[in-house]
Amino acid sequence: MDRVGYIREKKDIKFLTLYAMALLPRPVPEETLLDLCLLDDAFGYLEFKDAFAELLSSDHVEKTDGGGCPLFSITEKGRAAAHLFEAQLPSSIRDRARRSAMRVLYALRRMEAIHTESSTRPDGSFLVHFSIGEGSDPLLSLALPAPTDGERTRMEQNFRMNAEAIYKGIVDLLMTDPVKED
Repeated sequence: MDRVGYIREKKDIKFLTLYAMALLPRPVPEETLLDLCLLDDAFGYLEFKDAFAELLSSDHVEKTDGGGCPLFSITEKGRAAAHLFEAQLPSSIRDRARRSAMRVLYALRRMEAIHTESSTRPDGSFLVHFSIGEGSDPLLSLALPAPTDGERTRMEQNFRMNAEAIYKGIVDLLMTDPVKED
């Protein structure tokens, strides 16, 4: 297979993976790393998996339990190697890796700031709690009833996908001048 990008060999995939992981402040799932590293269409999933397995076995990367989902982080050994070999990656690849890391960090922060949970009511329906924000002082906190499990799930998914628009819509409605009825 002819290589089309700058990442041409397994060692390049490893350097890129370590460089990208060094940009992340916390452990992430493997899918996030794959998304972060597939920058120039020069390699695919299987090549990434092979290189990543070697990074794990050589203790450049470590695996932790993320509550049922394995998470991966760079070790000090991996961080030292990333720093040492950083110059071997072309600056355009490093720039794209940094932009990709910023996108990943934004998505992680967003996911951490949007919360949904539900409780079952005595009649079998649900009360769904939504919030945006971190800690004990959320930007928005809302609870709505959901008659069925399917509606509860749909409400939670829609809130997670559209939290900013929902927040903006509520604030816009609350900040408009009330319509006076004649």
